[in-house]
Amino acid sequence: MKPQSKSNIYQIPCECGATNVGETKVGFHQRMIQHEKLIEQDDDNSKSEMVQHHHQKGWQCMLDTEKAFIIEDEIDRRKRRIKESIYSTVSQSINRRNEIEKLWTPLLYEVEPSIKGIISSRERNFSDKRSVQRQDGDSGTAEEEED
Repeated sequence: MKPQSKSNIYQIPCECGATNVGETKVGFHQRMIQHEKLIEQDDDNSKSEMVQHHHQKGWQCMLDTEKAFIIEDEIDRRKRRIKESIYSTVSQSINRRNEIEKLWTPLLYEVEPSIKGIISSRERNFSDKRSVQRQDGDSGTAEEEED
């Protein structure tokens, strides 16, 4: 099996329907831990888009790192940043991102349904994996004990 890349583009859903798309080179799980710490600190002056989102919404919703998922692996930093911008634009993400050249806008919106399909597919795959991991491993075929 190929080891999972630490360089990813990911998405974190919020209870209110908003999303946060980001990119990382430290690994998905490590980045989620970083986000969770920032949320727990709840600094009024935080530069974290997630914390700012919570403050703007009066803490009536929550970005859920437990439901976060990897959209794509990308080891090239420049490509990863571009892809983050594309996924962020299509998802109308709350995060700051590099602006996409205006000349690309018509093409981006032409392929938007395909990009949203990719995101949905990855979200379902992660959801399915989480569901399998939550199972207790009992196959229902326990061996009978001898007296």
